[in-house]
Amino acid sequence: MLAAAAVRFGLWCYERRLPPPVVPAPPAGTGLARVTTRQAIQATAGAGFALVVGQLVSGQRWYWAVGATWWVFVNTASRGETLVRGFRRVLGTALGIGVALFVAVPAHGDGLLTALVAAVAVFGIFYTAAVSYTWMMLWVTVLAAMLYGLLGVLTPACWHSGWRRPPSARWAPYWRWRSCCP
Repeated sequence: MLAAAAVRFGLWCYERRLPPPVVPAPPAGTGLARVTTRQAIQATAGAGFALVVGQLVSGQRWYWAVGATWWVFVNTASRGETLVRGFRRVLGTALGIGVALFVAVPAHGDGLLTALVAAVAVFGIFYTAAVSYTWMMLWVTVLAAMLYGLLGVLTPACWHSGWRRPPSARWAPYWRWRSCCP
């Protein structure tokens, strides 16, 4: 390890031959005129809205909504880009739920099968991240479903009872995970 470090950073340090990096100019404007300030305010408002809606949908898993909001805003430069990324996230998650129905629920916490599918999902996440945000989110959803199955939270009863509409709460979504999943 020391020999490799000595060669890489001492004898063969190619960074010495490169010119110093150019420092980018600071963003123009001040206050709300700066793009970065507007983006920060939009991300904060989106996270606050996601927090409230996440609490209404599931008091135990509201952090998923806030995390999803944050990931949608990361590395976007415009409103259009944010909308497209949000749509791709929703589409990838919906497709991932469909795949999880056929993979994670039948696995039902089997350690070897979960480890195999989780390894494939991690590969899928990194392989498709640069190509398609939708495919990456599909793999993230499959990975999360497999881990929930391993923890014993994702059961076939949860999936089946989640599709019935509760008669007492007509405002509730058709799938209420907290009624069957702790």
